[in-house]
Amino acid sequence: MAFIPKAWLLLVALIVCILVASSADLSTCKPQDFHYEFTECDPKGGRWRVQVPTPGACKGGTPKPPVRGKECSFSCESGQFLDVQGDQECHPCPTGTYSLGGGVRFENWDDVPEGFQLASDSVQDSEWDYWDGSKGPADVDLNCTQSAWLPRGAFISSTPDLCSQSLIFSAKLVKPGKVTYTYQHTDTNVLFNFLVQNDECRSYADTTYKWPRRTETGEWSTVEVPLKTGQNIIYWKTMGIIFDRQQSTKPVLIKRIELTGVAYTSECTACSNGTYADVEGMTECRACAADTFAVRGARECTPCGSDKEYAVVGSSACLARPPCTMRDYFQTHTACDENKETQIMYQWIKPKVCLEDLEGAVHLPASGVKTSCPPCNLGMYYTNSTCEFCPPNTFSNGNQPCRPCQASTTPDRGLSYKWWNTMPPFLTADCFPNDDTGCATPTGWQLAGDHIHSGTGHADDVYLVLSLTVSGFRSVTQLGTKAEVGRVTFEFELQCTSDCILFFIKDKDMVIKSWTGDTKTTHFSYVFYSDKPTIFRWAFTKTQWDKAFTITGKKKYDFADDMAIIRSIAVTNTKDGGASACKPCPLGSPNDGNSCIPCPAGNYIDTKTSKCKECPSNTVVQESNPYDLKSCEKCGSGTRAKDHQFCYSDCKLTLPNQQTFDFSALQGWHSMRGSNLFTGSGTAFYHSFNLSLCGSPDDYSVICTNNATSGGVLEDDGVNEDGVKAAICRTTVIPSSSTDGGHALTAQSVSLGDHLVAVTNETLYEKFNAELTSLANGDTGTVHFYFHSLSSTQACPDGRNTIISMHCNLTYTGKGAILMPASYLDGTSDGCTFHFHWVSMYSCPICAESDYAVVMEQCKKGVQNTHYIKAKWVNIVCRQIVHILELFVTGGFFATDF
Repeated sequence: MAFIPKAWLLLVALIVCILVASSADLSTCKPQDFHYEFTECDPKGGRWRVQVPTPGACKGGTPKPPVRGKECSFSCESGQFLDVQGDQECHPCPTGTYSLGGGVRFENWDDVPEGFQLASDSVQDSEWDYWDGSKGPADVDLNCTQSAWLPRGAFISSTPDLCSQSLIFSAKLVKPGKVTYTYQHTDTNVLFNFLVQNDECRSYADTTYKWPRRTETGEWSTVEVPLKTGQNIIYWKTMGIIFDRQQSTKPVLIKRIELTGVAYTSECTACSNGTYADVEGMTECRACAADTFAVRGARECTPCGSDKEYAVVGSSACLARPPCTMRDYFQTHTACDENKETQIMYQWIKPKVCLEDLEGAVHLPASGVKTSCPPCNLGMYYTNSTCEFCPPNTFSNGNQPCRPCQASTTPDRGLSYKWWNTMPPFLTADCFPNDDTGCATPTGWQLAGDHIHSGTGHADDVYLVLSLTVSGFRSVTQLGTKAEVGRVTFEFELQCTSDCILFFIKDKDMVIKSWTGDTKTTHFSYVFYSDKPTIFRWAFTKTQWDKAFTITGKKKYDFADDMAIIRSIAVTNTKDGGASACKPCPLGSPNDGNSCIPCPAGNYIDTKTSKCKECPSNTVVQESNPYDLKSCEKCGSGTRAKDHQFCYSDCKLTLPNQQTFDFSALQGWHSMRGSNLFTGSGTAFYHSFNLSLCGSPDDYSVICTNNATSGGVLEDDGVNEDGVKAAICRTTVIPSSSTDGGHALTAQSVSLGDHLVAVTNETLYEKFNAELTSLANGDTGTVHFYFHSLSSTQACPDGRNTIISMHCNLTYTGKGAILMPASYLDGTSDGCTFHFHWVSMYSCPICAESDYAVVMEQCKKGVQNTHYIKAKWVNIVCRQIVHILELFVTGGFFATDF
């Protein structure tokens, strides 16, 4: 018999004594009342298997002696369990169950699974102010107690608000393992943080896992993170960083979490509702097929009782088939035939779940009615029963065959869609549910001749997305930084009984504009300035996300008939597409059938002579198709042109009154910190500003980066999800006290000024007004630098403007100080126009020679000293500067004194 330590005997005796003392009225425990459990691991990694009674079931009795158990690092293979009550060996899981062996999986979110904890918090600090200027945390009750991750059946979601919310799971690994989770994170206004800590609360996971990347709408991404042996506390944390407390956020969704490296599995997990395991040793249960169902622990799926019932894939019960309605079918068109006619066809939405023979049911309309085909879209022609883009060097208005462009002209290509019998080229349609159900059709959107609409019958939570992929744009590489590369224009309508939303999005997540609720026919146009490949998206959802589910997490279909209608889409100056007209090329310029070889940089096409001509000095080319002198735009006051590409300041300025300034000492990278602020939920943050005032045109920008996104390299246009490159930019900084990572978090970097508009003493210049704010003494500044950012957003449709007013003060030596106006919190009142005041001795004008009186000393030993003293009649403050004044006197010496 193995030696049993005295400590274990004392432990068993203590258990027996406690049970006897607290269970005087219970019967004596019999052998069948005992079950086996493992003790905690000892320092050598071993443990004992001991018998204990079920608490409260009996008292006393004689358990069997402890025996040595499996080593703590032991675990079974996937599909097996450890028989702790029997032979301590691994056995296959029985049918109806599954196992990961030394792992656990969570994919059923009807409730928060055992072992998970939920937490929410907000930051309290009376020294901080709200972004919108309202009461701070000391004066308002910040209640985040109702904010928590919510189980919704197929996934668990964060609450769509601004509070900080944590989903926490703690596990002790007996050997190195990993955690794998599948998530969806689409909102740029939500920070999603993943963190792993040991039992000393120290983070150890690689920082590359800290900020999971944002996903596309409807996209599920899976992340795998290695874990170390020992205690692991795993956090999934979200934090809203919207500054307008009236806005809401989109939740982060997690549908599957899997952990390996944990201790043995003593029993297998029953298959969840809607799934089954029909053989032993399963590592995962299978979903039931359509028109079958299964309850928890099923070995097989049960067919529905009759053809009047149905079940979708993965169902736990069958439902009665409803009577068919008009939203159970949709209309399509056949390809045009040789007579340019199309047939109207009707199809049931699949899988068809409705019945036509019930009272009140509708029948499928008769298909095959012929109607005339609409013309092709602009730049396309009819061939082989379809519309295709015109070949190179030709054009068409959509009604006629393609015709060749005349000599010395080229097709003015673009994309123009207003007829919708078939899906136009480069355009795709998708329906994205939050799980596997909710889309009435796979693509969601339906073609309807003179428009395309988002379809009917979809669940309220789905996103219906149209994506237009533009591969690039023509003849723009030689244009200035402010040049319009192209524009997208569209016409739409929203037919909604709810608070539906249509988003217009550029690339991955840049929301240009959104519209809410029932909206009459609307035209919208957006200008863009980059020639890089671009994706434009129209994303429609029927209601706010949190209203799309019942309290129990069930999908709603309250607004199944609400829809978005898009009547036309047009994009100009694209590489691909077709042309409805031709434009002249420069004389002698070859035409490759797609575009003219452009004029040299800084040139325009003279339409009278069809020759390239250089723009006048100090101008930049600001049109994608530079025809005639109007394409050359003069640089603003106080700036000069760099190769007709952009305007800049060399730090030197002469005003009309002949005052001169030299800001050279202030060139280079400068940073400043904004006010201490709070989001609407109480999360502390501040803004960090970087700027470059003037200097070399080849090094005239700064960078604001984000550390809350996946790594990347700034593109040529200076923008990606990791930051921006501009003359002035701003980054949101959340201090380490507001995060779990121990480091400040930077996010939401934006450009406040892509290019310099003017440097002048005028306080009113074009759309700028430097009189809106001033220093405390009322000083508005001597010189003003006006910057503009071209990128328009929903909040700032005309881009952002920044004014830097220079203030002369000889007591501010060195770089001086950059101040924010007292009347504007963080330098702005609306987030679109910013104003900063730079106080420095270098903001003073340079003293002119006429500002001094000349005082000459008497000659001493052949030398006469000359002194320059500021004249009493000079009433302006100016900065003294050393001039080399060669004043030859007796002996050839000179002297100056300033």
